[in-house]
Parts: sequence; structure tokens; C-alpha cells
Amino acid sequence: MFLQYFARSTKPLLLCGLMLIMLTPGMVEAKRQPIVAFINPDKPGNPFWDSVSAFMLAAAEDLDVTLKTYYAAGNRYQSYELAKQAIHEQEKPDFLLYIYQHGSGSAILEYAEQHAVKSFIFNTSISPDVAERIQQPRQKFRHWIGHMYPNDRAAGRLLGEALLEQERAQRAPESKDTIPLIAISGNQESAAGPQRSEGLQNLIAETEDAILHRLVYAQWQPQLAAKQARILLESYPDTRIIWSASDAMALGIIKELRRIRWPRPWPLVGGIDWTTAGIDAVVNGEMAATVGGHFMEGGWALLLLHDYYYGFDFEEFVTVKALPMHVIDRNNAEAYRALLSQDFGHIDFRRFSRRYQENWQAYPFMSRSLRQQLHLLLEP
Repeated sequence: MFLQYFARSTKPLLLCGLMLIMLTPGMVEAKRQPIVAFINPDKPGNPFWDSVSAFMLAAAEDLDVTLKTYYAAGNRYQSYELAKQAIHEQEKPDFLLYIYQHGSGSAILEYAEQHAVKSFIFNTSISPDVAERIQQPRQKFRHWIGHMYPNDRAAGRLLGEALLEQERAQRAPESKDTIPLIAISGNQESAAGPQRSEGLQNLIAETEDAILHRLVYAQWQPQLAAKQARILLESYPDTRIIWSASDAMALGIIKELRRIRWPRPWPLVGGIDWTTAGIDAVVNGEMAATVGGHFMEGGWALLLLHDYYYGFDFEEFVTVKALPMHVIDRNNAEAYRALLSQDFGHIDFRRFSRRYQENWQAYPFMSRSLRQQLHLLLEP
């Protein structure tokens, strides 16, 4: 009746204006800035998640996004309870941003769908059996709008390759000895630990001069990783490489080697995450390598959600994106440390937003290497 009345009126221009506003929300500024609820799987003080949060906060500040962070303190079931809490806040979030964990990921996805909250999964891939059940974003779950994750299998393999290359380089050219490794992974609640481990195992299966003595899970805990590494070294004293699924665990292992005065030369130790302490350890020669760059995913996700909120849907470009990681070793550690030591607050994230850039072409993470992304972000 409302539209019929105006259709019969003598003011067709008013009707056209009304229809334009109703049909093209992206052309009109929203009344308030978007609210994103981020379910952090850990607690403050975790080196990797602190860097994720710092990058996200810089993006949120530039893009005028209200970022509300909820800390699950390593409890996947708490992640689900926090997601429910966030959805029922007085100011309902426009988006829910979280990682997929076994036992809680699907529950969060379903709860957000029931309450019509747009959700975005990042930092973890989804196993094929689960993916078959929940399908792709915007299919079975219409309010699940995107998924971004690091290529963890490739990262695990990349770290193994970097460590093996360094070990071979310091051996006599005529050496035919097999290179023995031990591996300390994270947990099996999210895909990161198992997939990083699988990447290493696939590499070893294809490598004639290396053998993996044991692979164990240390729940991402540096102290437990240190204890397990000590026990494994006692069983396999010939170990030349200690592969670790995170920088924090690698640094815990190095601390333990120091404490027990393990005879030098120590095995080469490497980790994943590009933490500040990890990169410093590579520069100082205590750690052989760290693989990472995925700390930026949270900021990229916020950029996508911000644009979506203002009517610039990213569906035409990407709804599922696997991002590569990169090795920092003694050859490039100083250069990366200089880049990463800069304040993220100096980044102008509006330069990469479709909302703000009239001649926008592509999101940086879609078309540029990690090194290029960092230069682009941090240039004046």
C-alpha cells in the first residue's frame, strides 16, 4: 500500500529516490560503524596471537571498525560460549570472526547462522570430511561469508626444507650420513598442528637422506615442548634437527638445551609464526629459521568485512583463500626484522579499501608476495 500510494502520486522523483535507497545500500553510508566480534583462541601474552591482534587493531582504527575481542584462553569450548555471548551483547555484532576448532567450530557456525550474524573463519583450514558437511561459504550457511587460512602443509614442509638445507650446507660434501630429525607439533584441535606435521612427514617420505625419529604433540605449550624434546634427545642423541610447529615451542626447546647444557653443536631448531622473539633468535643464530607471515590475516579479514558492510561484497573476487607463508633464515632475518619492527599504526589501510579507493584494483594479499605486502603496507 505504501509504494502504491506513492506510485499514484505526482512526485515520481521521490519514488525513484526511495527505490534507489532501498535497492542500493552500498551507495549510502551506514548509520554507525561496523562491529566485529573476534574470538581469540588464546589469552593475552601469546606471542603469535598478540601480533595478530596488533595488526587487526591497526586496521580497525584506520577503517573505523569497532573491534571487540573475547579471549578463550586455549579452551575450544569456551570459544563457543564466548561466541554466544558476543552475539547476545546489547549491541549485536555485525560480524563474528573466529578460527575453526574441532568440537566447537561447527557449533559456532550454526549458532551465528541461527541468529543471522555474518561469520568469517580465518587462520585455520577445514578438514575434507567437515568441509563436505558444511560446504563452502554462502552455500549451506548463507551467513558464513568467507574463509581465509594459511597453507599449513606447505609451511611445515617449508620449515623442514630450510632446516635440511642448512644441515647439508654445514656437512662435508662427501658425507653420506642420514640426517636424523625429531618434531614437536601443536595439538589436534585445529588443523594447524596436524597439517604442519603432515607437510614435514610428506617431505621426509620423499627425502632419501633424512629420517624422522619421532613426532609428538605438545599442545602449543613451550614448557611441555621443552620437556618432550629433552626426553626425545635422550632417546635419540644423534638428532641434528628439531622441527617445531611454533616459534614459542622452539624457543622453549632452546631454553631447555641451554639449561641442561646439551653439548654443542646443538641440533638446528626451527619454528613457525614469525614472532618477534623468533626472528630475534634467528638473527642471533640460536634459531635456524622461522616460517610465517600469516599474522596479517586478521587485518585482511577486517578489510574485507569493512568493505562488505558498506556494500562492496568481496564474493566476486574471493570467498575462500589459502595464503602462502615464507621462510626467514639467517640470509634475510635482518631485513625482515627491520620491516616488522615498524609500528603498524603508520599503515594506511584505507589505501586498500574499495570503499575509499576510486581506482581500486585488488586486495594486496591476493596478488602480492609477503615481502611485497610488507613493503606496500609500510611504505610512507
